Amino acid sequence: MTGRLKATLGPLKGSSFVVGQRTILGRAVDCDIQVLARGVSRQHAAIIVNDEGEPYLMDLASKNGTFVDGLPILRIRLDNGMTFRISTSEFTFEGPVNLAATEIEPAPTPKPLAAVDGEDEPEDQP
Repeated sequence: MTGRLKATLGPLKGSSFVVGQRTILGRAVDCDIQVLARGVSRQHAAIIVNDEGEPYLMDLASKNGTFVDGLPILRIRLDNGMTFRISTSEFTFEGPVNLAATEIEPAPTPKPLAAVDGEDEPEDQP
């Protein structure tokens, strides 16, 4: 699984869909996510995961376009929380969190404690 799409506007509002390596959105019966609304092409857009595991949203030469932030797109990398629109439908992508951006720096190796008064320090072994 690459992520999920949540429909936030349109006929599918409130629905959630699993996104795989290739997910087609459109009004055709054979689409992975069928969007039955005016202005949606038979095969309108696709989410494709590249060899590096990055999901991309692509418009499939639809008549009415696919929009991100009100601008038409041909292809754009999907980030967690990104929203896009197809006709009157709006979807939010929920992808895996980018672990590289949240990695925790390892702690330094602790130094040995100094000998307590009255105890001998360990001898170096040859």
